[in-house]
Amino acid sequence: VALTVWLAGPLAQFAGWIELLAGDPVAAERELRAGYDKLNEIGELSWLSTTAALLAEAAYRVDRVDEAEELTRASEKSASADDRYSHALLRGVRARVLAGRGDASAAEQLARESVALADETDFLDLRWHTRIGLADVLRSGDDQAEAARDLLAEAVEIAERKGNLVAARRTRDLFEQWGLSAP
Repeated sequence: VALTVWLAGPLAQFAGWIELLAGDPVAAERELRAGYDKLNEIGELSWLSTTAALLAEAAYRVDRVDEAEELTRASEKSASADDRYSHALLRGVRARVLAGRGDASAAEQLARESVALADETDFLDLRWHTRIGLADVLRSGDDQAEAARDLLAEAVEIAERKGNLVAARRTRDLFEQWGLSAP
């Protein structure tokens, strides 16, 4: 059972993160879906919440927004109250879903909660990721381009501090993709 949990939980999550960083959400979904299904099958909840939140991220990135939202609910249901990792991830995805539906105020609030939760941890990759999510929510708002730009700059600094050069490069690419001037 321990090997099954390891393969379906942490290994699936690591593989999912790698594929997301590589820009391949379809491959990320494949890895995460297998883990998510197995964790559900064996009733293992301790890894399920984060796996569900990461799977929600992958589903969101392939434009399956309703499924992404549903997966954030599954993550929230299985996450313990003090699981900052899962709660930060699921709020980030749900915020972008709400932003896409035009609920800018609720989206910004959730995205800010996501960053605040991540900042309570020493997990730099999570801090990087949540800032990207908040920047994405803000960039479509009125007069929020400067705030989005500042968040991207913070995200680059965090990724570089971690030594995550792929994340730093992908974040720098967002300046151009989103039409923001790089610092």
